[in-house]
Amino acid sequence: MEENIEIQNSEEQEKREILKNGRIIRTVNIIYVRLLVLLFGFFFVLALIIPLRPKYSESEKRELKKFPRFTVSSFLSGAFFDGISGWYSDTFPLRDKFTDLNARMSLIYGKTKVKIHGTVEKGDEIPQKPQTESSARRCCRCRVLRAKRRFGRRNAA
Repeated sequence: MEENIEIQNSEEQEKREILKNGRIIRTVNIIYVRLLVLLFGFFFVLALIIPLRPKYSESEKRELKKFPRFTVSSFLSGAFFDGISGWYSDTFPLRDKFTDLNARMSLIYGKTKVKIHGTVEKGDEIPQKPQTESSARRCCRCRVLRAKRRFGRRNAA
């Protein structure tokens, strides 16, 4: 009887600890989400406040998009908002720094884009090494030995 009471008390304590840990984890997650939202909001407001918007991109060697002109027809068709989206993404503060950072990170991970300039011609064929009789026999022997090893392992198990 006493053992049942002790087991019930220990189970209740475990349930309380699990609930307590769940509440702590939930509270920490809520704090993380709020901090992330505040961080995004801060960068959004900072990007709107800073009037230093570049007109030309040195790294891309092109003129950046200009703020779209407002007309009722462009507003109703949605082209005005598409233009704002393009303008904002083109003239985001420190955009060149972020694109350079992205290119460096891509290189670190081995992601590269190969660019071929000029005309593409068919390259030279790579000659194959002629196979001699001894190398052919060796190759066949290796296959036979591998097959025997596999077969032997299956029988041993």
